[in-house]
Amino acid sequence: MATFWKTVSCGLSIMSVFLLGNLHSIVCSGNMNKLCPDSWMYWGGSCYVILPGYMTWFDADEACKNNGALIVVPESPEENSFLRGLGINGIWLGCSDTEKEGQWVCLEECGFMDWAGQGPDNWEGIQDCAAMVGRFQWDDRACTESYSVVCKKPADETKSEPQCADHTYCFVMGEDGRPITDHCLSGYTLKEMKIATAGQCGQACIQEPCCRSFNVRHNATLHQKACQLNYATRAQVNSDRFILTENCMYFETPC
Repeated sequence: MATFWKTVSCGLSIMSVFLLGNLHSIVCSGNMNKLCPDSWMYWGGSCYVILPGYMTWFDADEACKNNGALIVVPESPEENSFLRGLGINGIWLGCSDTEKEGQWVCLEECGFMDWAGQGPDNWEGIQDCAAMVGRFQWDDRACTESYSVVCKKPADETKSEPQCADHTYCFVMGEDGRPITDHCLSGYTLKEMKIATAGQCGQACIQEPCCRSFNVRHNATLHQKACQLNYATRAQVNSDRFILTENCMYFETPC
């Protein structure tokens, strides 16, 4: 996660930022304490890290455990989508049937699976480990193949994120205490639309259940505005996805 984010400023309801209607201005409690170690990403109560290089499943298992974590296992469609959003084509998942063929055991009791096609086929009798490949669906692969590794562990629950009322959004503050402008989240767009006013973007995010943040882009030449609804926040992704973007403003909901 980037180090130039000092804090966030809440207390800006959609009404107070965009003059949208009868919503109250709320002040957030708490601050942006580190829920995860440096270089780890936060999402949905857990911390994730992408290890460098490629490994076999067994090496990945050992490497993650050495980091106090486990090979990632998506526990929901939403977490599965989060992993897809990382854009890595080929990552190990913490599931295998090495002990008994056809009986898949995961490092986490998730109850969720997203197998491609009709499920694992154990091609040539050697595919005993799960990976997310191809169209980002699950497939069984030989454990000796090499793929990228994402480790997962619980976030530090002794530290808290800001807690705001519904429909309250925050903007990122820099070390100088001023809002960081001309930065937007890139690569996590859920929907994009043209808007007449910035307030319409906030309303669209309220109405979209999967919206976690939004970008408002202004084309000064054409006198047009565009709204991008994002399914992630900057704290959930690599810092290089929150990029300098002229005439763009980023907002998120911590709730």
